[in-house]
Amino acid sequence: MKPEFVAIDLRPGESFRVEEVRTRGGSSLFNYHMGCQITMVVTGFGERWVGDHVANYRAGDLAMMGPYLPHMWRESSLATAHHGIVVNFTEDFLGAHFLERPEVESMRLLFVRARRGLLLRGSTRDCAAQLMLRLARETGMERLLTLLTLLHLLAEAADDGVRELASPGYAPPVADGDSDRLTRVFRYIDDRLDRTLGRGDLARLVGLSEGAFSRFFVARVGRPLPTYLNEVRVGRACRLLIDSDRGIAEIAEACGYATLANFNRRFRELKDMTPSAFRTRLRSPLPTADPR
Repeated sequence: MKPEFVAIDLRPGESFRVEEVRTRGGSSLFNYHMGCQITMVVTGFGERWVGDHVANYRAGDLAMMGPYLPHMWRESSLATAHHGIVVNFTEDFLGAHFLERPEVESMRLLFVRARRGLLLRGSTRDCAAQLMLRLARETGMERLLTLLTLLHLLAEAADDGVRELASPGYAPPVADGDSDRLTRVFRYIDDRLDRTLGRGDLARLVGLSEGAFSRFFVARVGRPLPTYLNEVRVGRACRLLIDSDRGIAEIAEACGYATLANFNRRFRELKDMTPSAFRTRLRSPLPTADPR
């Protein structure tokens, strides 16, 4: 199953879209947009897919997706009434230079994080839910101010209130403006993921010693290079498992794993299941009961 692009059509007088979705259950479309999306489930249950992340959802589920990140709320046919509130907007919905303003630096970083999908939790989720309900009934300037309040809440949320969903390999990182070196490193890794990648090659690429490169990478990415490489490889494997019918051994080789056993082990460490189980889960029926 490959994700499909879905364009978001704005109504006259809108710079972003708020929509209430009501269905009677059934399979949803695995899709992506050119802008961001915030989705709250009011009633219903099923499976939530965000990139290569899969989990059960129920009423109260609230998540944000960045541009071009495939997602799907796969509704259970046993859910008698599925009701959601969906907000769609582009990152520049307030103008091409809006995110260059110093006052919205935290919001710009929120959009970077959202490229992997964000699940809201705890008090952050509770506050965001109230704002989503307001968005559904407001119009005009009130609705705009509420959306900005919601984005400010998410941008300033503590780490325990917002959790990233998709792996780094599924949603490639977006470098900051002063991260020219990281941009070159990410591109080099992405182009050569099927090969052995050494710290020395990457250090020379950006003109650093191996020790300095290791410190630089951990400071900017938040994890050592070997950990990041494994995350990226598993993320690419997930994309191939979802988007293609290639054999698992072929996918392992394409993602830089020398042996199938090592691929299975590393995949299980990050996804708590084997590659074959991951692929099967996408094609399997939904749970037959509310996952509470």
